[in-house]
Amino acid sequence: MKNGLLSFTLLLFLSCGGEVRPMDKATLSLGQDYVFDIKALPEIVIDISAGEWNKLLKYYQQNPENEECVHADFTFIKDGQSQTLWNIGFRVRGNGFSRVCPENDYVHTPGKTEWNQSHFRIDFDKFSPKQDFHTLKAMNLKAFNGDPAMVREIYCMDLFQRFGVFVAPKSAYVCLSIYVRGDPAPVYYGVYRMNESVDSVMIKNRFPGNKLGYLWKCLWPANLIHASMEGKIGIEDISPVSKGMSKSYPYDLKTKKKDFEKAKELLLDFAYNLNYLEGDELKKWLEQNFEVQLFLKAYAVNVMVGMWDDYWGNNNNYYLYRHPSGKWYFIPYDYDNTLGTAVGTMDATKDVMAWGSYAERPLIDKILSIPEYSKAYQGYIAELIDPKNGLFDTAASMARIAEWQAMIAESVGNDTTGPQAIKDKPADWGRYGYYRLLSGSDDTPGEVNYFLQKIKYVKEQLSIK
Repeated sequence: MKNGLLSFTLLLFLSCGGEVRPMDKATLSLGQDYVFDIKALPEIVIDISAGEWNKLLKYYQQNPENEECVHADFTFIKDGQSQTLWNIGFRVRGNGFSRVCPENDYVHTPGKTEWNQSHFRIDFDKFSPKQDFHTLKAMNLKAFNGDPAMVREIYCMDLFQRFGVFVAPKSAYVCLSIYVRGDPAPVYYGVYRMNESVDSVMIKNRFPGNKLGYLWKCLWPANLIHASMEGKIGIEDISPVSKGMSKSYPYDLKTKKKDFEKAKELLLDFAYNLNYLEGDELKKWLEQNFEVQLFLKAYAVNVMVGMWDDYWGNNNNYYLYRHPSGKWYFIPYDYDNTLGTAVGTMDATKDVMAWGSYAERPLIDKILSIPEYSKAYQGYIAELIDPKNGLFDTAASMARIAEWQAMIAESVGNDTTGPQAIKDKPADWGRYGYYRLLSGSDDTPGEVNYFLQKIKYVKEQLSIK
């Protein structure tokens, strides 16, 4: 098995004029920044037996939402150095229409396969409990099948990091190949993004030296309205055989599950105070119990990149973390539907002070009702668009995007039904197909530059010169 993977990997690299050597000790100790390197395009090779691959297909057939891992081997190649981890957990992931079977048949036939770009998850310690990859216990591999520009989530997560929202997960590019043993050749799945898994390891890396607290994954309709939360708080239990037997909750506890009742009590207490405190009492409680400024910075980014499928817009896609100190943190999550990919009325002209104004959202409503916090939020937006800071400024944003697209361009074509080229447009299902990231003006009909239009309207809304 090992010799088969090694010869395949060497063949892959030698055919490109490169060489592969084992990762040296110095590189092995570099940590997560080595993995999530936004200026590099490494490769991941998944080596899997036909039997395990057929299990993967069978699990999908039984329940497309299953979370059952199969056994595989993993090789990471960067700058001519490779590291292999044996016996990792590998599975399909994704939500709704983005969760697809990685091939069209449920029984694999070597040499006769139509491959589909799927999202995947890698659990390095699933079958080898002490195994990690540069301290990571897991990572998510996301295809760009919902983003023709192949840049949106990369841009957003990079912007969070640049702006000091340190709790945001990291994201970087990677080329993915999968070799099903017995096939005549590996299949090249194309350019993916590696996303840091929001889990206990990420929390420990963000808060080194601290005990682990309670991490909640919050999905629709997680509006934090206290009166409506009962019955929506739990621990997800996904059935391997039937979607109907699975149990999912808008508020899903991800850490310290044995302490569920205590965790639930603390979450409900947080929501109760958020909903019912007012004025100075609310402000005092927030200062003691919630990282307000970090939240406001995150939301300045959220609204500028047009994240409509979030808490404010759609009761969706965020994490809440209660640190052992008692402080709560808001963690942003899932940013491919941004920068002009949107539905409803949430385009670049939407008022940043009323981004999700059509329904009650106590976390943002109550915080922005406090003048000091509202002013801080507007100040963070002004920081983002100030050209001196090189953050959301049009020229700086376009330069980063052009650099990333140039880096991946020759690697985009692939052996699947997925995208074969970069296209400067939003997803086809969105309402605003006229948005562009590298062309267009601030209001030209038919072709509008997202950054130019967003900044133009924000300046008018906030009276920024």
